This record gives sequence, C-alpha cells and structure tokens, in this order.
Amino acid sequence: MAAKLIIAWQQNSADDGVYVSRLSRLSQASAGVPWTKPVKLTSTADSTRNPSVAIESDGTLQVVYASRGF
Repeated sequence: MAAKLIIAWQQNSADDGVYVSRLSRLSQASAGVPWTKPVKLTSTADSTRNPSVAIESDGTLQVVYASRGF
C-alpha cells in the first residue's frame, strides 16, 4: 500500500527551494525510517513559497507553489 501522507515545505537556507517527502511504508517506519528522503522540486534559487499538495484518486501526486517573478 502506498503512503497516504505527503508533506511539502519551503526551505529558507543556503539551499532554498520547495521540497516534498512522504511517510514511509509501515515496514520501513518500524525500522526507524519514518519519512522518505526529501526531494527538491525546484531547480533555481528564485524565491519559492506556499507549496500545496494534492493526491489524485489514482495516487498521482501534484505539488504547486508560488514563485516570485513569474
């Protein structure tokens, strides 16, 4: 069964950007790995903010965010 809990956040540091991670499968969580490795979704240093996540009924993940200058 795929994870149903997804998080997205903006990071304001030397490596700015929008990231996403999901709750690991139960077997991984019980082994001390509750979250998957964060994935950076943005490729530029532009000011990105306000990420939102939606999961389609087929499991497709959609992440949107605002970016200054666009």
